[in-house]
Amino acid sequence: MKIEDSLGKRTLDVKGVIDGREHKQIVDGSPTTFIAKWNDDRLIWETKRETTVGVLHNRRTMRLAKDGKVITAERTRILPEPEETWTEVWEKQ
Repeated sequence: MKIEDSLGKRTLDVKGVIDGREHKQIVDGSPTTFIAKWNDDRLIWETKRETTVGVLHNRRTMRLAKDGKVITAERTRILPEPEETWTEVWEKQ
C-alpha cells in the first residue's frame, strides 16, 4: 500500500492469504492485523494497525469490472472515528 498522510509518504508491505483469517505482523514498526476474503465476486481487504497516533482500521471492498480494466473499491475508515466511506477507482494503465 502506498500512503500519503499527516505522517508523510511511505509504502506499507502487508502480507497474507485470502482465507478470511487474521494475519498478524509488524508493518512499518507497528503491530498490524490483515484479513482478506472473497464475498461472491468481491474481495474484502481489511487492515488494523496500532500506531503512535492510535488504531488505524480500514476496510476495502473491491470489485473488478467485467472488462478487467477497472477496480472499484468502497473504502471504509472504521478508526479513527467518525466512520467514513468513499469510493476509489483504480484503472489499468
